[in-house]
Order: sequence, then C-alpha cells, then structure tokens
Amino acid sequence: MATIKLWTGLMLAVLAAESALATGMPPGARLRLGTLNFRHHDYNRVYRVAFAGGNTLITCSSNGGTGAIIVWDLVAGKERRRYKVDQLEAVSRDGKMMAIGRYGPERGRDIIVVDVSSGKQLRRLHVPAAQLRRADFSADGATLVTGSDDRMIRAWAIATGKVVRQFPTSEDDACDPGPVAMSPNGKTFLSEGTRLSTTLYGWDIAAGKSTHQLKASSGVYSKDGDSVIAVANANWNGLIFWDAATGKEQKRLKVGGPSISALRLTPDGTTLVLASSGGPIRFLDLATEKVIQTLPWSYEYSDRLAFSPDSRTLATGGWGGAVRLWDWRAGKELLPIGHEAAVFALAFSPDSKRLISAGADNSVRVWGLPSGKQLHRWDCFRPGLHTHDIESMAVFPDGKSAALGNTVGNLRVLDLNTGSQRSFKDAQIGIHPAAVSRDGKRFITFPRDQHRLEPLGLKRADMLTCTLWDAAGGTKVRAFTHTVKNPPRFFSGSRITDAAFAPDGKSVAAAWEIYFRGHSYHEPLAYGISIWDADTGKETRIEALATTLAFLDDGKTLASVAFDQDAAESVIRFWDVATGKERRTLRLPSQADRFFAFSPNGKFFASPVGPDGNAIGVWQTATGNEVRRFDGHRDSVCSLAFSPDGRMLASGSADTTILIWEILGLR
Repeated sequence: MATIKLWTGLMLAVLAAESALATGMPPGARLRLGTLNFRHHDYNRVYRVAFAGGNTLITCSSNGGTGAIIVWDLVAGKERRRYKVDQLEAVSRDGKMMAIGRYGPERGRDIIVVDVSSGKQLRRLHVPAAQLRRADFSADGATLVTGSDDRMIRAWAIATGKVVRQFPTSEDDACDPGPVAMSPNGKTFLSEGTRLSTTLYGWDIAAGKSTHQLKASSGVYSKDGDSVIAVANANWNGLIFWDAATGKEQKRLKVGGPSISALRLTPDGTTLVLASSGGPIRFLDLATEKVIQTLPWSYEYSDRLAFSPDSRTLATGGWGGAVRLWDWRAGKELLPIGHEAAVFALAFSPDSKRLISAGADNSVRVWGLPSGKQLHRWDCFRPGLHTHDIESMAVFPDGKSAALGNTVGNLRVLDLNTGSQRSFKDAQIGIHPAAVSRDGKRFITFPRDQHRLEPLGLKRADMLTCTLWDAAGGTKVRAFTHTVKNPPRFFSGSRITDAAFAPDGKSVAAAWEIYFRGHSYHEPLAYGISIWDADTGKETRIEALATTLAFLDDGKTLASVAFDQDAAESVIRFWDVATGKERRTLRLPSQADRFFAFSPNGKFFASPVGPDGNAIGVWQTATGNEVRRFDGHRDSVCSLAFSPDGRMLASGSADTTILIWEILGLR
C-alpha cells in the first residue's frame, strides 16, 4: 500500500508540474519550453540530493561558495522550505532529520541538526576545524559521524550534542576523512584515505578504532552489512567484495567500460549504481552481476544521486541548478525539464514547426511546435564540465543539421534527426560557427579568443582569420584574413567578436579587436569591421567597434551593434556592403550589445533590455521605435531568434527555459 501511495504521489507531482507549464504564461508568451519546477535559481549546480520519505526531496546547490538547501514537496511539485547555508551534510535514514553546515563566527563550522517536517533546530554542533569534509547519520539516527580537515573523525550524540568518540587519522593516510558509508546496523563505517583515495578504512564506533584497511576506494556496505563492495584500484572499472568483519577479500568482478568514480546501493540492496566521470550512470544487478540499465548522463559523485525508499525513483542533480526525477528501470524521466543551464543559441526550422536550442549543459534539443514537446536531445560534448559550454550554433537551411562550437571543443556538425556527429579535423580549439549559406553548402567559423594562441610582445603584424568551410566534404575552402599593418606598441592579443555570412552568399563580415593583456574588452587599443568578397577575398575595411554583426535580407546592408558605456546605450549602425560607408545610426536604451536578432525581412529586430537583461524589446528597423516589450524570464536573456514566417520570437535565458512569443501585427 505504501508503494502505491508513493507512486501515486510521484505521478501527481508530474501532473502538477506539467500543468504549471501551461499556466502562468507571461503576457505575450504562448509557450514555455522547459520547466521552472525543481530548480535552484541563481545557483550553478546541485551537488547533493536526498529523499526524506516518499514524498519529500532535499536538494542542495552552490555558486561561488554560497549555497541553498530546498525541501521539496513531490506531490505538489513545489518548495516547502528553503535554507541559505553552505551545504547539506546528511539526511537521516528515516528522513526525519538533516544536518546542515554553516561557518561559525570564529574558526570552525557549525552543524545544525534540523527537523525536516517542522524546520525546527534540534541541535547545534561546533566542529573545531576550518572545514567539514564529510558527515552521515547512524542507522538509528542517534549518532552523527563527521570528518574534517584537522584529520579528525568525530562521533556525536545527537541527544546531548557532545562528542562520544574521536578517531585520529594520519596526515599521510587520509585526505578527506569522514564516513563514505555507514553499516546498516550503525556500528561501523568506512572512510577513504590518501589523496588518490586508494585505501578504505573500516572503523568500529564503540571501540573507537580502525578495524582494517582495504586496498580499494569508494566502498558501500551490502544490504545485510556482511560485505563491503568497493572499486578496485588496479583498473578502476572493476569491483572487489570484502568481508565487512574481517576485511578478507571474497571475490572480484570485472565490469568493464568507463572508470568507476563512485558507488551507490539502492535501498532494497539489489542493485549497485556505478557513477563515472564523463561517462553514463550504470546499474549493476548484484544477483546476476550484469548491467541492467544505463542512463546517458554523467555524474562523478554519488552525492548527486538519491533513491526513493522503494528504490523505484532516482533523483539526480548537476550543473544548472536542475533536479531530475527518473523511473530508472524504464530509463525514462518522470518530468523532462529541458535544459539544465543557460540557453545560448536558438534557431527555427524552415517550416517554423521545430525549434532547435543549444546551451551550457552541452546539449542540443529539438522541440516540436506548437506542442512544445521535446523531440530529441543530443549531448554533443563531454557532459558535466562547466568549461565546455556550447556557445554558438548555426543551423543549415534545410533544418536537418547544425554546426556547433563550444569554449574548448573542436567544431562539430550534428545531424538533428539521428544525432550522428562529425568533427572537423583542421578546426582550431574554441572555434565558433557563425552562419551557413542559403544553399547549405558552405559555412563560416571564427576563433573567439585568438589571443590565447599568441605570445606576449609579438612584434609582427597581427592577423585575424575567418574560415569558409565546405559542409559536405568537411574541408576548408578559403581563409579570410585581416592584417594589422601597424599594431599598437603594447598589444598582446586579438579576438574576433562576431562574424556573419550574407544571405546571397557573396560577402563575409567579421568584427575584430586588438588589446593589451589584462586590458578591458570594452576599451580595445584598435578595432574594426572587415567585409570580404566570398569569391575573391577582397577586403573592405570599416573603422568601427562592434560585438554583433548581421546582414539584412537584401545582402547589401550590414548592421553592427556596440555598447556605449558612457551613454549606457546600444549603438546600431547600418553599413553599405559595397562601399563600407555608414548609412545611418540608431541609439537604444539597451544594456546588451550581444544577442540581437533581426526578423527575416529585416524590418524589425529584438534585443534584451532592462537592468537585468531579462526583458525583450522589439524595434522597427526603419525608425528605431520600440513596438513590443516582453517580460517573463527570471534571468538574463542569452539568445533570440525570429521564426522564418516572422510570426514568432523565441528567447532563451540563463533561467534555463525558452519562451515562445507571438508577434502580432508586425509584418
């Protein structure tokens, strides 16, 4: 009966969350892609998740040393309580208590034991160390075991708040001491040793001493507590089973596949979860010793995984402040939440029936319109690493492929129907696709931070290069180069801020800057815009600062955008492509000099506006008059795209969601 109630509760949570997507739309918005439920906004990762009973989930996130703990009601799909603290240390087995960490007023850390149901403080413990490393409750909830950077493991009596046992560890043998696994009977626990975590220590709480050492890492107790299962140090993709009482090896099991970084056992004790750095989550059935399920998301630490008491539902946390709920046996998400991090690129398919999005979670997603259903998700670069954000995307005119670039990865072309990916061997690190020709045969790229490749004090003339690629063959067609004949005396680097391909395919443009190392990007020593003839490579130079470029639909006009810091305005200039002469200028009260988007006919353009950049303004290109204002994102807008028919505007945000706005009366 309890299992039925739990599963019913989770289904209600899904329905409640899904219904929330269809309601509460901001004025002018017709669809939200991705959900705002089960999110830690303003925090960049969820690093701890734990169930507290069947209908309560506790999650903890952090950003730059600050954190938030949220107690979620899974039935309602809403927050029940929030704590702004450093971290979640542990949740008791019965889900009634949690230990949360706060830095004390002096050296040391306070651990506060809280009643989960009422939110009341039960006990405050003070650890006399600079930083707490690990903590866990005993099975009966009477004891909290902590490890800290003073190399001391302590067992605390919750009833009195006093230390009842201390376990000194050697500086040579232990790096992050503390419990990594508690035995089912609560009498013993495991801790890891050495900086490479190649030794497991078994500890007896009553005796106050170490019982044995195991040459392995990341161990867990079996359901009955008779065995310890750990990762073998020899190959990191095998397991060792030890006798928990004697430390005698029982058997070895070779799993294969990616290296195992952490283990977790399901509450029913039947399945072992294998977490991998940069690899999938695997589920090993202990009876058959076979992998029975794989989830294609990377989680290096077991703290980011939690199972419901009936072992049926898996909760995961990661980058972007998102929490996911899974029916792991079926390999399905109970609530597909969309992107886990900021949405940096958007594009519509030619028929406006699909939207393609890419973001800092390294995924590309294809959405059906007007249903809003996620049709595909493709992970294009190694997941889980914040430095590998997808920053740019150029979708081919037929809507079947997209060129992608991220902060450190090579250029790739993704098939949006099959997910197959093709790398371009000659592309430089950090390359960014800018635009595709209308016939889909060619596209251009540029390195955003070319200065990284250049030594300080370079005396030769600086060269900035855009590259034209053959899409089918994956080869370079031509390099468009701007040479600075008289570089500033103290320059040390250069960058291309944006590039564009004319709709008629006859011109390529790039905005560039040269600056001294450590110099502000807003105050380059030299800057300009280069327009090249795509066939001959002949260059037309314009002396103007720009961070965003866009050709208008006729291919004869180039728009450039730059931010005027003194006036706090965005300056939009329109240039004659043939002559390089300025036609006119618009000044707008916009805080953004990136993420501008022009409508297909060039008559309108959109930009983020407002103090936080989370609103969107739409202006008439001819007059500079603002004709629409949309407000609905919880964080800054990072990407904009008009549909080919000009009837919709899509906006992607750092709040991880996409809003579809209906553009009425603008033609």
